[in-house]
Amino acid sequence: MSIAFEIKISDGISDTLTELNNKASNLDELFADFGERMVRSITKNFSAEGRPSKWKKSQKESGKTLTGATKRLKKVFYNVRGDSVVISTQPLPYAAIHHFGGQIKPGAGKKYLAIPLTRAARLSRPSEFENTFVRKSKKGGLFIFQVAGKKKIKALYKLQKSVKIDPRPYMLIQPEDRLYFEKRINTYFKVK
Repeated sequence: MSIAFEIKISDGISDTLTELNNKASNLDELFADFGERMVRSITKNFSAEGRPSKWKKSQKESGKTLTGATKRLKKVFYNVRGDSVVISTQPLPYAAIHHFGGQIKPGAGKKYLAIPLTRAARLSRPSEFENTFVRKSKKGGLFIFQVAGKKKIKALYKLQKSVKIDPRPYMLIQPEDRLYFEKRINTYFKVK
């Protein structure tokens, strides 16, 4: 012997399900809101120099971490694509190494990385300077110097076999962002 029963959806519930279905079929407004929220949140990560945990300070002499030459990382965009929103930075070759960290080594055919020590060196390549020579320091480091006049020399670059970049994650969904998304979804799907 079997037991059976039938559930019928009344007209009021049917209207509610139709409204929910209509809202679920076009999430562009909701995803655009999420994208704008993430752009603001990621921008805050840069101004706070890391959230929820502070990034390890860079070895440069002054200024904020991940600014200067890396300031283009701060340009964050979003794009609503059907059933998702994609958050991204400009396509930069150094974006991933700054986010995840890692080891930078010289390119093919090169022995050393030239780490700039002056503003002029940051804006040029070692080969663009005249009257240069390489010397080992008392501590064993290699440097590119430039003769800058009679008996005057200045260090332009430090030569290194590799450089370790500490991870500084900036493309993160913060806990407060998750809470915002949950509240926004609940508000969006609230039916009349």
